[in-house]
Amino acid sequence: MKQILQKLFHLSKLDPDIRSSLQTLFRAYLNYLFFSLVGLFIGLIRRYLFYNEPSFSYPSKVAVLGRGYSANLFFNQEFNTFTRVYLSNYNTSDLEPQDYNFLIGSKIILVSNICERIPNLFRSLMWNISEVIFAKDATKFSTSGFNPNRFSYRLNSLGVTVENIAATKLPNEYPWKLRNTGLISIHKAIQYCLQENIHEIYLFGYDFYVGQLDFASANTTNLQIPIYSDKNNRILSTTLITPKEQEAHKDIDKILPCNLDKLAADFPDILFYMHTASTYNFQSPNIHITHLDTFAKINK
Repeated sequence: MKQILQKLFHLSKLDPDIRSSLQTLFRAYLNYLFFSLVGLFIGLIRRYLFYNEPSFSYPSKVAVLGRGYSANLFFNQEFNTFTRVYLSNYNTSDLEPQDYNFLIGSKIILVSNICERIPNLFRSLMWNISEVIFAKDATKFSTSGFNPNRFSYRLNSLGVTVENIAATKLPNEYPWKLRNTGLISIHKAIQYCLQENIHEIYLFGYDFYVGQLDFASANTTNLQIPIYSDKNNRILSTTLITPKEQEAHKDIDKILPCNLDKLAADFPDILFYMHTASTYNFQSPNIHITHLDTFAKINK
C-alpha cells in the first residue's frame, strides 16, 4: 500500500508534513468507501426488519444515557419503561450482550462526537435506530458525501442517514454552545419533547466523572480510570489519562453540571429526572435529582 501511494502521489519526494496529510486523506477516503458500503448492506437489512414496525400508540417516555456509572440503573431496572432512548457516545465496550436486548422495542437515537464511536454493529441490528447524529455542524463537518474533516466514518456503517446538529450563527447559541456530546444529546431530546408536547426527560449516566478519578493519586504517573462499570462493578472500558488530563477532568466535573443547570433553566417546561452520583448542587427547579452511591451495586 505504501508503494502504491508513493507512485500515485510521489510521496517520497514531498515534504513530510504534506506526505502525512495526503496519507491521512487517503485513509479517510478508504474509510468512507468501506463504511458506506457496509452501511448500504446494513440499511437493507434494517428496512426488511422494520418495514412493518408499528408506531407507538401510547405517549413516548424519553431517556438520555451518558456513559457514567448511574447508567447501570437504566439497564438493570428501568429499561422496559422507555420508548425513546438517546445514547451518547456509546461503543462496544460500554454494553454487555444482554444490554442490547434491553433496548429492543425502543426508538434508539445514537449521538456521537468526532471519534464516531458505535455499538456492536451486528448486535445492534435488532435495534430500531431512528436517528444517527454526528455532533458537529455541517459548516465544517458535513455528513453529505465525503468530507476530509471526518476520518473515521464508522457512523456510516449503521445503515441510517447520518445527520449533523443544527448550524448556529453565533458561538453562544444552542446546540453548539454546549460543546459536549452528552449535553448535545440532552438538547436533541428537548427538541423532540417540545415538538411532541412531552414534558419529562429521564437522565442516566450523567455523573460527571464522580467516583471515576482518584484525584488524590494524581502525580507524574498516568492513571487507568473506569469509564463505565456494569452492575457487578466490573470495569468494561478504561482510559489512560495523564496528570494534565486529570486536572482537566476536575474542571469538567464543575463545568458540565453547571452547563446542564443552565440548559434546564432555559427550558422550564421540561422536567428532568436525573439519577446521578454527582454531588453538584443544581439550582434549576425543574431538575429532580435521585442521588446514587457511586460504589454501591445497583441490583434488580
